[in-house]
Amino acid sequence: MRAGGSALLGAGLALFACIAGPRVAAAETLSATLSGLEEIPPVLTEARGDFRAGIDEESQEIAYTLSYADLEGLILQAELAFGLPGSNGATVVFLCSNYVDRPLAMPLDIRPCAMPPGTVSGTIEASDVLAVPGQGVEAESFDDFVELLRAGAIYVKIRSSLYSGGELRGQINR
Repeated sequence: MRAGGSALLGAGLALFACIAGPRVAAAETLSATLSGLEEIPPVLTEARGDFRAGIDEESQEIAYTLSYADLEGLILQAELAFGLPGSNGATVVFLCSNYVDRPLAMPLDIRPCAMPPGTVSGTIEASDVLAVPGQGVEAESFDDFVELLRAGAIYVKIRSSLYSGGELRGQINR
């Protein structure tokens, strides 16, 4: 790990604190450290990432920041998927995408992913939650999504041009 990237991730977290402010401080917080070794199958890469989120049940929103650096391929997409450690699962929320040909389930207004080192911040609302019929997740169900987050059943994945199945992954925990 290079020192410059660590400073970038720290700066990303500082930016998150400034943007999210007291709203996240009062909310339930979740985090994930992303590594290629968490991918299935594991990927040996120097890339790394960090995810932070705060659940605000009253407003039915989740404020998040995803920071990443040193990807070996060009970033294609970042997403949240439903799966336990050691298993792959379906995408439940798209965070950003640079795909020209988007999957049908991807919203048309999805933000582009910043080139690494990069940070993506935003808010997840019920309308961002995709259905996963084979696993019982209903479209636009904020409550289902929060239940999965609290159970540790959601992971962050970053896909790149070199590792289209995923270069980075991290399980989200409290």
